[in-house]
Amino acid sequence: MIFRMFRILAVLIAALCVSGARGPLPPHIAFVAVQPDGMHIFVVTPGGGAPRQLTHGAGLNQSPRYSPDGSRIVFASHRRRRQIFIMRADGTGQKALTSGAQDDLFPAWSPDGTRIVYVSRRGNDEQIYVMNADGSARRRLTRPPGRNTVPIWSPDGTWIAYISRQGGQEPDLYVMPPDGSQRRRLGGPVLLRPGMLHPVWSPDGREIAYVVRVGRAEQQISVVDVMTRAHRRLTTGYAPHWSPDGRRIAFVVPRVGDSQIYVMNSNGTEVTRLTPAGANMLPTWSPDGQWLAYISAGSGGLGLYVVPVGAVEPRRARRWVAEVAGDLSMLPVFSWGP
Repeated sequence: MIFRMFRILAVLIAALCVSGARGPLPPHIAFVAVQPDGMHIFVVTPGGGAPRQLTHGAGLNQSPRYSPDGSRIVFASHRRRRQIFIMRADGTGQKALTSGAQDDLFPAWSPDGTRIVYVSRRGNDEQIYVMNADGSARRRLTRPPGRNTVPIWSPDGTWIAYISRQGGQEPDLYVMPPDGSQRRRLGGPVLLRPGMLHPVWSPDGREIAYVVRVGRAEQQISVVDVMTRAHRRLTTGYAPHWSPDGRRIAFVVPRVGDSQIYVMNSNGTEVTRLTPAGANMLPTWSPDGQWLAYISAGSGGLGLYVVPVGAVEPRRARRWVAEVAGDLSMLPVFSWGP
């Protein structure tokens, strides 16, 4: 009897190792899915349960981001024009924060949750603005005509990183304080596809990972020190995303008809593949650093998956979460709740 109990216990432990069970999943992921009347924002608990729809009515609702405390979601909604909206995390209290004839997109929270940075597009001109979380005190931060896009706050709130393209020049990586002063160029030429090639901050706010073009086509992940402007090339790939502890970076390695998600140490060593064959994109760490969510393309469309980073066999341990919308240019396609 005792021997049999030990055998059962061993089987259970092995099953947990294969599945990568490392504690409960974070509570929610907000994502975008197609409905008959447009694209809408849903939330889902990765551990199970049906997705819950938060936005309704005709329109395109995109780019959901949880506030730092998880109580609100900011998003871009295209009803008459694309404007910035906010709502409570349960979908109630939806309110437009911007208005006018322009398109407003790519909203991102300040670390303290009091302000929102976003892009305002008028024709071919894109400028970065900041406003209070209630839509008041809107202020333009960038001035030269051109394309200034995908702004993202540093973890301590002292900088905003973004990509800027002026005239016929190549896109470059810049940072500026939240008042728009002292703009600093950090590097380039940057490959610019907002859904996949945007810059990301290290958790300590010292460095930014971004994708640089080498030669005509090669995509390489580079890290730059914000203060010294020292660069270090890590590997071929794109879509880098830092783990919450800053020790690892998830990224995508593209191949013809196949793109895989890998994890490496932040110095480029110990590279581990996480995904099976297929088109896998947009890896994003959970707040506890134990899981990665990502998008995978299949015969049925785009699926949202999660995978335990520490699983013995992560390619077999992934979980399908939901079907997602196909517009990968609207950053972000999904976001973890805190």
